[in-house]
Formats: sequence, structure tokens, C-alpha cells
Amino acid sequence: MESANIDIGTGMLTLRSWIFLCLFYLWTIFCLLTIWPVMLVSPKGGRACVNFWGRGILFLLKATVGIGYEVRGLENIPETPCLIASKHQSAWEIFALLLILPDATFVMKRELIGIPLFGWYALRLGMIPVDRDKGAAALRSISEHAQRELAAGRHIIIFPEGTRRPIGAEPDYKSGIGHFYKRFGIPCVPTALNSGRYWQNGVTIKKPGTIILSFLPAIEPGLRAKDFMNRLQDLVEEETEKLVS
Repeated sequence: MESANIDIGTGMLTLRSWIFLCLFYLWTIFCLLTIWPVMLVSPKGGRACVNFWGRGILFLLKATVGIGYEVRGLENIPETPCLIASKHQSAWEIFALLLILPDATFVMKRELIGIPLFGWYALRLGMIPVDRDKGAAALRSISEHAQRELAAGRHIIIFPEGTRRPIGAEPDYKSGIGHFYKRFGIPCVPTALNSGRYWQNGVTIKKPGTIILSFLPAIEPGLRAKDFMNRLQDLVEEETEKLVS
């Protein structure tokens, strides 16, 4: 009987997850074709549309799979432009951060720019593509782009490990975030989360629960790059460990 209940439970989670996936793509295609074209007229209006898109995805996630979220530490985000250095465990944090920080700019993989329509809209919004194979040359290009976004009063969101990392994986922080911290001389807000408990990369089934996103007190400018990197990793990993346990 217990085994049958487990099978039924798993089957329902699978069904709900597939329903969410279908609705996610339908909603995204609808927005790409009908709402996001506002960016042709106004990038500012386009940001409002992207916010609406993200809000819709989080609503669908809650309605179909039962995944809600909680945000902690919003008071730790400075009013002036800063770096948001976030742990990256799933696609969830992309939608959530678009909603929570609607005027921020992401540093994103250049491969995403190749997605039809989506890539064009991302560039139109000022997102910062990075070619990870170009090393120092990529950093120079990114820095110039990021400087323009900071001058416009926007926060820069970056995933320091460069890609999604499953819960329990060894930290793999890249030096790019240290380069930004030193070059721009602005605060960096370490950001931890536990989205991987409910939305695992490469796994269709999503588990119901509450994702917690935690903005920690900012690391003020002035540290040496190495000291900054060590402090950032320690803070994010320690808070992440608390959230996933």
C-alpha cells in the first residue's frame, strides 16, 4: 500500500511538472510574440513586460507544482548600483531576480543570444553577453558594457560560478566577479538560495515547497581581489548550506 501511494505521488508530481513545462513554453511564446515587442518602442516599457512575463511564470509554478518563494534581506541591497553575486542552482532564480530586481542587468552566456527573438530582446534590455572562451578579451568587453549599465543606475547580476551547480557540488567561483569588484569599486551583495531542492537542473519532476532567496549584507569595496573572492565564497556557501539543510 505504501509503495502504491509513493507511485501515485510520483505520478502526480510528474504530471504537474509536465503541465507546468507546457504552460511555461506557451506563456513564453505568447509573451515573445505579443507583449515583448513593446521593446521596439521603449526598452523601459519592455522591462515592465519582462517583469510581467516573470510574474506569470512564478504564478504558474505555484499553481501547477506548488513551488512558492520567500525573499530575505532586501534591505541589504544598496540604493546605488551594486553587484549582485548569486548562487545558481536552477532556472528559477533568473525569473525571480527579474521580478525582484526589475531594473537590473544580467551577465549571461553568449549562447543564449542565439535563441530566436529571446536573444534580441535580451540585448535590447542591456543584458551583458559573455563569451567564456575569450578570457581577458571577454572581460574587457563585458566591463565596458557593464560600465554603461551602472552609469544608468542599474545593478549588475552575475552568477560567480558561471553556470548552474547542483546542491552539494564543490564551489567553482570564477575570477570575473573579482575583476568587476576591483574595477568598479562598488559594493557586492552575496546572494544564497535553495532552489535546487525543488527544481533540479536536467530533471523534469519538480517538488513542491518554498524556495528561499537570501540577500546578505554587502561586501563593501576596498578589499584585495583574492580576499574579496574568499569572503564572497565563504558567505554564499555558508548561507546556502543553511538553506538547503
